[in-house]
Amino acid sequence: MTEEEKQFLYSVGDQLRATPMSWSQIPAEQQTAIIQILKPRPNFSADQREFLSWWWAQVDAQTVETINSNMPSHHVVAPRADANGMLYVNADLFTDAVLPGDRLNRILSSLQDSTLVYRTAEDWPEQEP
Repeated sequence: MTEEEKQFLYSVGDQLRATPMSWSQIPAEQQTAIIQILKPRPNFSADQREFLSWWWAQVDAQTVETINSNMPSHHVVAPRADANGMLYVNADLFTDAVLPGDRLNRILSSLQDSTLVYRTAEDWPEQEP
């Protein structure tokens, strides 16, 4: 990832922290740039993994159930709960869902209106789900 791409992602991140929004609320030109920068080629780079580790989509149990009913065979999404019990799935799911023909495109309709939230290690209880 280039320095210019990192700066763009940090700028988008700053906007999302100031005004949380869903994927569907992000302007189309920003969505296109985000996809271009964060799509694995063919695997995630360390920079991509780091950036994606900070971003989570807030979901509820029904959304998780719907996502899992549309996942490929033998694949399950397990949400992570914060200290208040709110559920989140990692935003890396978007990288396999946002484009028509993507492997997980069937789950996009369940994710696209979920609020994207910035989370660091300190925001999670000590135990992993």
